[in-house]
Amino acid sequence: MFPVFVIDDAHLVEKESLSDICSLMFNPLKGTIGASFILVGDESLKKKLSLQIMASVRARLTGQFTLNALNDNESLEFIKFRLSNAGVPENLFDPDALNIISSHCRGNRRRIMNMGIILMVEAFYRQEKTISAELIYNCDQIEISE
Repeated sequence: MFPVFVIDDAHLVEKESLSDICSLMFNPLKGTIGASFILVGDESLKKKLSLQIMASVRARLTGQFTLNALNDNESLEFIKFRLSNAGVPENLFDPDALNIISSHCRGNRRRIMNMGIILMVEAFYRQEKTISAELIYNCDQIEISE
């Protein structure tokens, strides 16, 4: 038995810290695995790991899974599915807002979820019942030009 660490947003971890992880993977006293790591990140993590300086980290990875970006229709379906699971009113997001979210996030599921949360919090503070395109353009935490 050994610990398993999950590092979310691993693309934000410094290169030196990723190298330090290698020393935790092997227990020299027992000659066994010291720990396992699951690195979760966006496409920049893959680029970071492809650098020559990351060869020692890359050599210790046992698997790599890639989630392809969603197209616009899949993004809309993903959003509708998540809203349906949450049991929120169907008109919480107006169609224009859904299209803006879909195109702005370019199929990245994490960005879609993060943007949705930001917009719901913003709507709550503004006491809005529906998240509209106007709310998106006026939200200080999201940079979208009209």
